[in-house]
Amino acid sequence: MSLRAARLADRSAVEDVCRGVWEGHDYLPSVFDRWLADPQSVFQVGELDGQVVAVHRLRPIAPGLVFYEGLRVAAAQRRRGIARAMLLSALESARDQGFAEMRLVTAGDHLAAPLLESNGFELICTTQVWTASALEGGDLPRLVSEDYAAALWPTLAADPALAAYRGINPDWQAVLDLDVTLLRRLAGGGLLRQSGPPWAIAILHEPVEDRLSVTFAAGSDAALEELLTGLRYEADARNLKSVTLVAPLNHPNAESVRGVGYHLADDSWSMRAYRLKL
Repeated sequence: MSLRAARLADRSAVEDVCRGVWEGHDYLPSVFDRWLADPQSVFQVGELDGQVVAVHRLRPIAPGLVFYEGLRVAAAQRRRGIARAMLLSALESARDQGFAEMRLVTAGDHLAAPLLESNGFELICTTQVWTASALEGGDLPRLVSEDYAAALWPTLAADPALAAYRGINPDWQAVLDLDVTLLRRLAGGGLLRQSGPPWAIAILHEPVEDRLSVTFAAGSDAALEELLTGLRYEADARNLKSVTLVAPLNHPNAESVRGVGYHLADDSWSMRAYRLKL
């Protein structure tokens, strides 16, 4: 198998490779153009006998840290070592570029787990998705300023929820360590919400389809219940249908999440974040 840079003419071939992933709802075809236009990433296809049979992408997300995403192998070509060859090539490329660590996320059936673990990847955190429908008419949660985010950090650092998340923000597009710098950056981007006192905060991702997406939540039970309810109001105000919250199963406020109308989206669905020192 040979690897080369993806190009516009590969669109239909990549769509064929992705067909059947997540029951036909793979996100990769919808981001193909954006990935192709990103000069900071390495977006490649794998070929056998001139036919595209695999695809993957490497993207820097922090100094020394690279994110691996979009590994797909055509259904007819699986169990031939292609996924392993793609991963090993990505690891070699990341090392050649001087990265110190690679991170990635798997979702759903986690068929890639044996491949990752046999190549030294460490599981950081396993999360599941809670969901609740939008609600009309209530008070929206408050935005967090950068200065308040910095002042809040010492309290958040000691909160049991951060330990349950294993110190990361499990954003499926960039698994980053949650620290005061990231918290300030998220606040500056309008992605932090708060309630209280007593305090609670939530980290948002850009909406996914018709859902308000929350990747992290922490704080006291009463304040978190207020905040999670407020996010349901915010979803309605933004003409979205629901809120999704990514949280570990051992989240210390799980009963509060359930108590304000959130439920597990699918008991069999989970997201796993991995890392490997290069």
